[in-house]
Amino acid sequence: LALDRVRSLPGLSGAALTRLVQRMESSHAAFVAAIQGRAECEGVPVEALRSDPKEEALVALLQRQRANERGAKFLVFAESRDTLNAVLRALGDARIEALAYHGDLAFIERDRHVARFRDPEGPAVLVCTEVGGEGRNFQFAHHLVSFDLPWSPAVMEQRIGRLDRLGQLHPVHIHVFDVAGTFSAFVLALLRDAVGVFTETVGGLDAVLESVEGDLTRLLAAPVAERRAFSVALTKKVRRARSESKNAYDPLLDLRSFDRDAVRDLITRAQARAGISSNAADTIDDALWGLARDLDERLEDVVCEVARRIGIRVDTDEDVDAFQTAFHLGHALAIDALPGFDISKERTLLGTFWRDTAVEIEEIDFFGTGHPLVEALFALVRDGPFGRNGVRRIQGSEELRGMEFLFVVQAPEPSDTHPGAKVPSRHVERYLGNHFLRIAVVRNAFKWVAASEVVKRELRASPGDPINAERARRELSDLLGEVEEARTAARSAASAEFEQARSRARDAIASEGEAECRRIARSLSHQGVEASAIAQATERQRTYAREVADALDACRLVLDAACAFVMSRRF
Repeated sequence: LALDRVRSLPGLSGAALTRLVQRMESSHAAFVAAIQGRAECEGVPVEALRSDPKEEALVALLQRQRANERGAKFLVFAESRDTLNAVLRALGDARIEALAYHGDLAFIERDRHVARFRDPEGPAVLVCTEVGGEGRNFQFAHHLVSFDLPWSPAVMEQRIGRLDRLGQLHPVHIHVFDVAGTFSAFVLALLRDAVGVFTETVGGLDAVLESVEGDLTRLLAAPVAERRAFSVALTKKVRRARSESKNAYDPLLDLRSFDRDAVRDLITRAQARAGISSNAADTIDDALWGLARDLDERLEDVVCEVARRIGIRVDTDEDVDAFQTAFHLGHALAIDALPGFDISKERTLLGTFWRDTAVEIEEIDFFGTGHPLVEALFALVRDGPFGRNGVRRIQGSEELRGMEFLFVVQAPEPSDTHPGAKVPSRHVERYLGNHFLRIAVVRNAFKWVAASEVVKRELRASPGDPINAERARRELSDLLGEVEEARTAARSAASAEFEQARSRARDAIASEGEAECRRIARSLSHQGVEASAIAQATERQRTYAREVADALDACRLVLDAACAFVMSRRF
């Protein structure tokens, strides 16, 4: 009765009608809040909805499942805050402890609630709004309750994806409410039967499903026969798209595109560069994990050492759990400021440098690149009083002195700095391969020249020993007086090397851009997209490739560091 009454209200259509129906079928509380103050809603039979059968069904479901499955965790989605609060009240009346997770909670409160929900002894239920479908992983739970249904298949899949992810040890059980006579019943049938979102991924169906939410708004006031026709047509489109996707040959997805030997070669090169001993018995997965862990360990060593040097107390094994680190910022700090990081208040940062630990315990910090403290400490080393120059002594094949210069390829500043933005300048490094150019020069009888390959290999193979400032001035006074001449020679060599790399990168951008255009055309063709739309998509890709090439042309070499060296002959 209420659905027919709402649909017949004068002056309500489109998005306004959709929102009202969604609130009505979400919960009584959400519907009452939605119609308050709306003159056109006078006379709508609100009182008839006082008893919410979905709340009773939810309580019964939780009681039944908890009796049969000790320790089960339930993630309950509710679209609006009013519905979330109503669900919490219903669970409280039934003496079922539950936590809330919504956008108005402070981040620290969200972390605490997730931590309590994860605790095996903590509450079994977490009720969240759509904000819970973004960024959080709940693989420790395997019951998803969709108290109200989103009208977008992608949003529904996103909800499922919070539980059905790496680390999930059980089949994910999805619970929804099929209330006869509601528009939500039609939406449920569409998601279940036409789209198949509860049993298959909807990835790759964007062209078919992108208009579903808008179509549902239109069908809200349409006769039953039109809804059925839409459901039949959508079912055929989805089946055809899935069939074509499975049968299509896409070189990016086809197993034949995985070149095991090439991947092994990349791993071997990475291990050699990092100084990691390779084991032929390791699988590719094991080797990649080994590289990732080595990088994590190196980052931890550097960050912790820099932190200690400036007076931050670092705890890695006393009052912290395994694989965790605590940074205590207090009165012992030996600096007045850190770039982009507030050190004015005493506080402790608890986190981890290990990515698997960070995934498992989300409420602690992940001290990876991008973390404010990590970036601030690196900025201090790069631009602060520590400087970016030095002098070292190493043993090699001959007696000589010289200088090393580190140049960095600096891409143009992106106009969009938002994380994840598709910015051409961010892709340049991928084509260049290495954006650091390490140039060594030595002084011969007449001028500064590039060091021989043997000397360059020896410099890279050994860190050597540092020489203090007094000894450097005594032994290298004449050399240090010619830094500008040495820098000029090094920049000339770096520029020549960079131009060769830039030429190779231009060819790679053009080749990969055309390959991507062919892939896009093939993929969209299999999905039944019109030729004009395919042409537009491929032209966008070509435009983007040209923008990446332009960004490559705008790159410049910037001197990053310099180090004088003394090489002594080995005996």
